[in-house]
Amino acid sequence: MLFMENVAPPSFFAAKWIPIIISLLVVSTVSWLYVLYYQRSTGRSWLVSAMVAFSLSVTLLVLVIIPVDVYAISSMKHKDGTFEPWASRNATREHIENTIMTGYYVLYTLVFFVVFFLLPFAYFFYREPKANEERGRPELTARQRARTAVKYSMLFVVLFFVLVALGLLVPFAPPPPVNSTAWHKFEFLVEELETESGEDVISILLYSLSLVGMCAVVGYTGLGLSLWPIRLLRGQESVQEQREDVRQERRRLQLQINTLRDQANYSTFPSWQVDRLNSLEREEAVLGRRETELNEAVGNWMNRCSGFFRPFEVVLGITVLVTGAVTFTALLLSNIDKALHSLGMKTGYILPERQLPNPMDWLLSESDRLYPLDYILYLVLIFTLVGATVSCIQDIGVRVFAVKLYSIRPGRTPAHGLILLVLSLVYVLLALNVLLLSIAPQYTMYGDQHYIKDEVQPDNSVKREVLPCTASAPAGECVLSRMALLLLRFSYKAWIFGAVFYWATWLFLLSVVMGFFIALYRRRPRQGAGLPTEEDRLLDNVDA
Repeated sequence: MLFMENVAPPSFFAAKWIPIIISLLVVSTVSWLYVLYYQRSTGRSWLVSAMVAFSLSVTLLVLVIIPVDVYAISSMKHKDGTFEPWASRNATREHIENTIMTGYYVLYTLVFFVVFFLLPFAYFFYREPKANEERGRPELTARQRARTAVKYSMLFVVLFFVLVALGLLVPFAPPPPVNSTAWHKFEFLVEELETESGEDVISILLYSLSLVGMCAVVGYTGLGLSLWPIRLLRGQESVQEQREDVRQERRRLQLQINTLRDQANYSTFPSWQVDRLNSLEREEAVLGRRETELNEAVGNWMNRCSGFFRPFEVVLGITVLVTGAVTFTALLLSNIDKALHSLGMKTGYILPERQLPNPMDWLLSESDRLYPLDYILYLVLIFTLVGATVSCIQDIGVRVFAVKLYSIRPGRTPAHGLILLVLSLVYVLLALNVLLLSIAPQYTMYGDQHYIKDEVQPDNSVKREVLPCTASAPAGECVLSRMALLLLRFSYKAWIFGAVFYWATWLFLLSVVMGFFIALYRRRPRQGAGLPTEEDRLLDNVDA
């Protein structure tokens, strides 16, 4: 009995560690398969592939660990608002909270290592096969390439130490005076505002990278959240339809070519007509190769199975569309709520207690009663946001300031393009950490916790209510999740980050609306889009 009162039961730790272990295995497998699926088979470097897969796994794990954090704090209380016997002591709760926070710090440290050294090192370490031979230079050894990669990666390491110096030296907003008006507003957070310098360093690094990621969220995730589900529902233009279109276009070109050749035989043929004839012949040759590839694709087993997978594609499209619509509505209401009821711009638009309904919050909070249903719904939310990002990047390529750097195609993405793709995803996933606090604030902060409120009636009787935990709950009655604490604490101390994220969320919502109208007037994508293009043939010839 003494053990049960002072230490969490084994079922508590099992419910935490089993999902973590499963998530680690699933995330690692998905990351490896993702890298192998998109990376070009020729000139593949397994060392670079391992670095990229590890980077993606670590960042995904930061996201999927949040429901475990929420479950940990929710498990400390009964549904009637009382603490579990083992969680009744502050020391026990603090031990669990510190363990979870340490886990976050370890994961974020790995993410910073990935962003500021590992991915830059992988980018500068990799060399395309025979690239030096074409320039008349000898092939570099692995040691020489590693030395060059370390040298260029030091620029990112210097940037890392600049941000660390900001976290150590820049003064942050102090806690409000005790018993002041501001103190009562932040009573739920004021005990946590005193932090060590190391925690401020991690926070400023997290928010700095998340701001970069928010640009990618607006540019990729916002558009993809509309384009991806509509594309899934509309389906793809079949290979047979594409082949028929190509044949019709070839017949049209052949007719023009024959007409020009007849003119050349019976009349004087000006030079501009010769150029036009050559251009048409080249175009017809390209279409001829395309028709040959489509003829081969018609008999491909993937094409034959496309009809079988179509119902699953529709179900996935409906799931993504519903999740995206709920996410859009939740963010819109959350931003309106912040505009009307938050503590203001100088606090990073912190919203202690929501006043408007939030559909995503309601779904997650209700499903938290049937663990791991909330975990599954949360993973669906993450899958939707990440999938929308990947889908949009595959459509428009890796871009910087709207300038296209690399095309992303299954089995034909160069290593440098894959590294930049994963780096973009790392930034996006970090930004989603912050964005989730707006998508589902109640769930992210308190999970399914309740507290008891006693109210004295005029007849001196006591009315007892069991209410969901909010920021207005009495001190010590509710436990804030460590992720929410990490974000809210720094939003107060460095309000400019929270304010920028608030306004960037409006841009994200605008991006979703723009993507919806683009999707309505966009042509259906083509099945077999992974077939080689002229650019792919040129690259393959270079590698050969």
